[in-house]
Amino acid sequence: MRGYWVGLFCSALLLSLSQVQAKGIGNFSATPEELMTLPGYCRPKASKNGNNMRVPEVKYWSDRIGSKVYSHIHHYCHALVQIQHYLSRDRSEKVLVKAALNNVNYSLTRTPPEHAIYPELLLTKGYIYEVSQQYDKAVESINEVVVMSPRLVRSYVQLSRIYLLNQQPQQAIEVLEIGIKHTQSDYLQQRLQKYQKLLPEAEASIGSN
Repeated sequence: MRGYWVGLFCSALLLSLSQVQAKGIGNFSATPEELMTLPGYCRPKASKNGNNMRVPEVKYWSDRIGSKVYSHIHHYCHALVQIQHYLSRDRSEKVLVKAALNNVNYSLTRTPPEHAIYPELLLTKGYIYEVSQQYDKAVESINEVVVMSPRLVRSYVQLSRIYLLNQQPQQAIEVLEIGIKHTQSDYLQQRLQKYQKLLPEAEASIGSN
């Protein structure tokens, strides 16, 4: 009998959680699996109470990243879910790319450039362009980060990868060399060595096209 009531309680709890997830802030909602892949501040935004400062998790993230940025951050969270959906399907749903870019741009216009999360928004914008093969726009977005935060290793990793995908291996190597000068990163050095080994093969492939 006790097992019956435990099962009934668990079922009711799961139903309650699913209802909350379906009523997130704005249009943003996410499954428990998706939330595990998103930044921590996205979790409260997937709830209808995501702006309620009496909820400890909401107040924590609002205080940590600033109330003005937090109040709009669900657009960025929504973009991350949209690009996941795009990548997990056959990539024919270009509307998801447009929607994700719109959400990231919305967050960018409402986040001060000096805020710590601003480079993250730009890197994600560049990634959306990258996976949708809009390489020139991807380079433009990541270069903004390089100018703003020249010691951020991730920007050189991402930018060099974009150049390689766009069949520009020499530019990819040059980006890594610049990154090493600014960051003294061992990871970038390892990546440079890897790219240098790939260069003859990559150039041969380009020449045969």
